[in-house]
Amino acid sequence: MFSRYYTLLLNCLFILFLTTLSAQEVKLVYPDFPTYDNFNDLYVAPGGQGFALGACGSFLKTTDDGETWTDAAPAIINVVGPQAINCAPGTNCETVYLTGSRDLYRSTDGGTTWIRIDRIRPVFLDFSVAGRIFGYSRNLSEVYVSEDE
Repeated sequence: MFSRYYTLLLNCLFILFLTTLSAQEVKLVYPDFPTYDNFNDLYVAPGGQGFALGACGSFLKTTDDGETWTDAAPAIINVVGPQAINCAPGTNCETVYLTGSRDLYRSTDGGTTWIRIDRIRPVFLDFSVAGRIFGYSRNLSEVYVSEDE
């Protein structure tokens, strides 16, 4: 009986040791805004530009790997009701898709101006096939494909 507990203790210590060896520094980065928000979507491209969507209506943008955040296109928040943000690969979030409760929007200038693409609501976009964008809804009941971005 003692042997089983001893073995279990050694295994736990070994796992703790391995976890400690592989731990990296993590710091909490929270935008300095006057209101609290729960973020429900975030995308930061390898080039440092990105976006964050808050459940309470915030739409934030970073251009420096998340060190600082600013309001991104506050006027579009009331029109779109944003639910998800997707940046096209290799564009450093210059080409970005914003899924709203009503429509799908695209920006090709890093979120400065937005164009409504269609009255569809894909929440998740997949760019893994060159030349095509696949989209699907939150409940997976609708799947879309685009060959013209």
